[in-house]
Amino acid sequence: MLHGDNRDIPIEVQEALYPVQIESYACVPIRRVPAGIGAELGTIKSYLVYQPVYRTIRFRTLWLPSLGLFGGQSATPGWVEVERKDARRSILLKESELPMAAGDRLHVFAGGGGGYGASETRNRNAVQADLDSGLITEEHAMGTRMALGG
Repeated sequence: MLHGDNRDIPIEVQEALYPVQIESYACVPIRRVPAGIGAELGTIKSYLVYQPVYRTIRFRTLWLPSLGLFGGQSATPGWVEVERKDARRSILLKESELPMAAGDRLHVFAGGGGGYGASETRNRNAVQADLDSGLITEEHAMGTRMALGG
């Protein structure tokens, strides 16, 4: 699993070694941040368990966010979500050991990167591009426009 301090093991290797199917692996917006500084991207990897397993989850640093620099905001930290086959969900932030049944899913959210620079230093065209692409809301764009003096 990819979460910052480990190698990213190829999907084919994970599926060959463990009774799981990786249903999705993508880079997605994981939080809409305030003040028009854009969406923070992170990876999510979703596993479907097809045989009962006992899963050990040890993401000691997953819950520590990447820090922002020069006025940029810190990132959203990562987390793990367990989705049981009966639709119950639970969030795991630190260490957990849990049994998983066939049909359960595990979603691993890797935190995004910290921001670089304050929102008021952003180029107006970059703010408009984020707005046009749906990465920020009109409210966030207005906050940035006010910070940019217009």
